[in-house]
Amino acid sequence: MSFGGVRFEWQRREPAVLQVLQNVIGLDMYHHHLVSAQLRDLRPTQVTVGYVEVEEKRREWTELNKKQRRELLESHVFPCVLGPKGRYYIVDHHHLGLALLQEGTQRTQLTVLENFEYLAPDIFWRVMEFRRWTHPYDASGRRVAYADLPKQLTELEDDPYRSLAGLGTRAPRRGIRQGHRAFLRIPMGRFLPHPTLCKASD
Repeated sequence: MSFGGVRFEWQRREPAVLQVLQNVIGLDMYHHHLVSAQLRDLRPTQVTVGYVEVEEKRREWTELNKKQRRELLESHVFPCVLGPKGRYYIVDHHHLGLALLQEGTQRTQLTVLENFEYLAPDIFWRVMEFRRWTHPYDASGRRVAYADLPKQLTELEDDPYRSLAGLGTRAPRRGIRQGHRAFLRIPMGRFLPHPTLCKASD
């Protein structure tokens, strides 16, 4: 059984969880620890998601039975950074997080990649961008101020081109194990024609 492209039966033991994460996001997870947190308290590090992809994950969730859902929630982890005021900023799986929240899930597991709680907010975001752990751009490709980033997953805006770009990368992952980095798919959407450009050419 899989969910969102991740074989969660591999993750029943902690070493297996860490190995999967190492393969998926290319980081040495053995140096990071797991924590439990409320989904509603997680801070996004991007402005948009593809709502079509979110709906697909919700559909996959509804197809799982109660035991499979419990196993998924017990084993699946979100990579995050501990930021100012002790807040958890997730750097991947925004679509899945929003889907779970919309389906009524309250808690999830996190793996803390770095502790930047001691940094001032402006320095924190500069470091996050340097590490490529944030993408402060809206659906039109315009940069937004760090202060204007969504404060909750439910505030993420829809970008249909993210869903389209996601469809283009999902099929290869099912058959071939690939390295995956946070925000890998975001630049792909920029190569797709924007609706405003299409109108201008009509």
